[in-house]
Amino acid sequence: MQKESEETDCVYPYMDRLSNLPNSDNSYVCPRGLTLLTYNLKWDEAYKIDEVIEKGVINFKITKTWQ
Repeated sequence: MQKESEETDCVYPYMDRLSNLPNSDNSYVCPRGLTLLTYNLKWDEAYKIDEVIEKGVINFKITKTWQ
């Protein structure tokens, strides 16, 4: 999907569904979602990704472990 997003806008129509991926608890899915959002910025003529960021849908969970 990353390669397709780089070359065409074929993934962009699914941004509504993909916009929640960065909030996943899964350590693979979260960065994958951020990557897909980033690669689709150039196709974002409807400003869907901007809306996702502005609404705070992407909530980064930062955990610090003290040893």
